[in-house]
Amino acid sequence: MRLARTFVVPLALLAFAPVTVVYVRELDAIDRCLDAGGSFDYAAMRCDHQTNHAAVPFTDRHRTLVLATWGTLAGLAVAAAVTRQRRRPAAPPSRPVV
Repeated sequence: MRLARTFVVPLALLAFAPVTVVYVRELDAIDRCLDAGGSFDYAAMRCDHQTNHAAVPFTDRHRTLVLATWGTLAGLAVAAAVTRQRRRPAAPPSRPVV
């Protein structure tokens, strides 16, 4: 359990850092554009005051980043489970039935 607190949990939080930084930066740019009366062009990642653009979900724009984050978290979960299994004491041998 100590390993989970000192190793796995901080790495899991660190795995979300790139997604969080990209998400917040884009959200800020989109919000500033909409506040200025424009439409955000997701293909060019800029504000457009002439044309309306359809919204594109974050997972569609950054599929690789999102999948890499979930893959990292899945790997950490497996590592934590394997480490936990190794630390359990072995069961005492059972007596043969006579």
